[in-house]
Amino acid sequence: MVYTVPTRGIGKPDYSKEVSSGKQRSGLSLAYKQSLKVFGCVLDALPSPFVWVLPELAIGGTVSVVDNETGLTLPFTIPQGYTLALIAGGYSANQDAKVMFYFDGFLVLSGVSSSGNPGYENKIVSVSTATIDPTGATTHILDIQITNLGGAALSGGIDWTGLLEEVGTPPLSLKKTVHCKWCGHEHTVPNKATYVTCPKCGELFIVADYSQKRSTT
Repeated sequence: MVYTVPTRGIGKPDYSKEVSSGKQRSGLSLAYKQSLKVFGCVLDALPSPFVWVLPELAIGGTVSVVDNETGLTLPFTIPQGYTLALIAGGYSANQDAKVMFYFDGFLVLSGVSSSGNPGYENKIVSVSTATIDPTGATTHILDIQITNLGGAALSGGIDWTGLLEEVGTPPLSLKKTVHCKWCGHEHTVPNKATYVTCPKCGELFIVADYSQKRSTT
């Protein structure tokens, strides 16, 4: 026999997609007037032409990370008319370490990581200069430092992804100032340049180019 069963509800709602999207960003899709920035370093005894590869960090030593596009060690100056949001980061090393984040010389975020335990953050609510200067009325200074708390030289890596957003100023320059990791000479190259031969010492060093990157999805 066939019976008609009255409907008394809509069933149990499925929030799995919403919960998942609340935990992590599914990828990056840059909006108009946004630019990608990546700051970090790899600490190791092996030599490398990549500008973000630095020597191992001595016991008790502190080092600022590197702007991957230029090879310049932080602090990084956020231009007037822009905001910068740090949205995701990762860390892994063979020693205990402390990571400190500064805006304009003031501590804004810190964390301690134990050796052998990698960490990763994918922030829904980012650490951003927009919370203190939403119109980009003045320049701001970002610094990210790592300190070796362990009992031996630290090797490993740290990186943070940021979004630089124009909030009322002309577009960024089509050129960038790069830092030779071998002799320290600085000169200007197009944003798209990645393999750079230093005009002073003649050595090759490699920087990143995020100027054309609009999405990771």
